Amino acid sequence: MDDITHSNNVTRTAYNFSSLCVGSDDCPGDRSDGTITVIPGTVVVIVAMVIELFVILTITFIRKLREGRPQRQLSKFVQVLHCCSHISSLFVFLLGFYIDGSNNYILCAAIAVILHYFVLMTFVWGVIEMVTSYLLYIIFHGLDFNGLRWKFLLIGSVLPVIPVIALISFQLNSYNTIRDICWIRPNYIYYFLFIPAGVAFTLSFIGFTIIFVITIRMPSMTAPARATRKRILKRITFLLVALIFNGLSWSFGYLVSSEDSVLFYYLMSVSTLLYGLVMLKRSLDPKSRIIWRNMLKPPPQTTTWVYREIC
Repeated sequence: MDDITHSNNVTRTAYNFSSLCVGSDDCPGDRSDGTITVIPGTVVVIVAMVIELFVILTITFIRKLREGRPQRQLSKFVQVLHCCSHISSLFVFLLGFYIDGSNNYILCAAIAVILHYFVLMTFVWGVIEMVTSYLLYIIFHGLDFNGLRWKFLLIGSVLPVIPVIALISFQLNSYNTIRDICWIRPNYIYYFLFIPAGVAFTLSFIGFTIIFVITIRMPSMTAPARATRKRILKRITFLLVALIFNGLSWSFGYLVSSEDSVLFYYLMSVSTLLYGLVMLKRSLDPKSRIIWRNMLKPPPQTTTWVYREIC
């Protein structure tokens, strides 16, 4: 059975069932059996992007969710930018997955550079979310919201550029087509992607551990104090799990390019969807659910009838 290919000779719709090999002529195994498509995996990634877009719209357009002390406003601001960076990285990854990088080297290299930047940005914003969580749940006095907002925006935008510039300066052709997928060459990805991302994840994990310990040691003699501690631990757990799924998704994303296995593409899709669902669960607290329910189905209005006696 022949593979189904596009006009640019890059297979993106048919794969050998037995070898799970993605679109390469040198893939081992018999190609006469059934096929597996990556379309379902792509749909799952798009669904995850839609879920995160819903989170962004919820925080952005419902003003009541952003009201409160400066720590809360800062936390919502960082959460929106974290989701924006993750959506951008997924969109660029899909572009690099479906274009013919062998015929468009410059375009493919540009996509790989942008993807490298956005992937690192998601991990940097994870660290920033840890810092804002500490300010929100541990530091209770007022903060300079505008000042911290611009500082975090500068850190989240500039810091990921450093490994990208370093890699371009070290080896100009480090961004190239890898088995028809626009990505970093394997011999550079460990030093310029995995190590910076690992450092960011380690810092986030240490920060969340500190928040856990401080929260557990808080006095909880009253019912409101116990409810507050439970709510803090729940939200911190959701954010830590989201960061774990983010790391898993991009680890599988690299294996898609290096191993040419559609299995890793599905694992990346599932990890990405779980990341989006955790972020959604974290954002849709009871207050936001009530607001959305009232917006979609307003409560019935009572009508008062006034009877006038006609003389």
